[in-house]
Amino acid sequence: YGQYARGDDLPGGRRLWSILDADYLGVAYTNGVLKVPDMVTYAARWNATTGDFSGSGKVDFETRSLYLASPWRYICVAPGLLLIPLFGFFVISANQSKQRYIEESHSFDSFAEQLSKDQH
Repeated sequence: YGQYARGDDLPGGRRLWSILDADYLGVAYTNGVLKVPDMVTYAARWNATTGDFSGSGKVDFETRSLYLASPWRYICVAPGLLLIPLFGFFVISANQSKQRYIEESHSFDSFAEQLSKDQH
């Protein structure tokens, strides 16, 4: 599918439109990868002078979705990026704790052996 947003300066701007013309999309996309990005734009689908559809744009479908070009959209990535170092801290901390436990176990074993030798 191909989607584009109308210009923000127009009435109804920021609304997303879906291109339904399969032949047109077949030229713009190759195996699902957009090869000609200029074909999936407002300028390519609408007549800039009259504001009417041009060519196969008459079958384009206006969705209820809005295009928001906002830096806030990246906020969803922040928790994941912040958790990566926290995870590293927990792994290192757990490894150090395990090493201390192993060292204390060996220390206790040698202490117990020495104590049993002293009693006999």
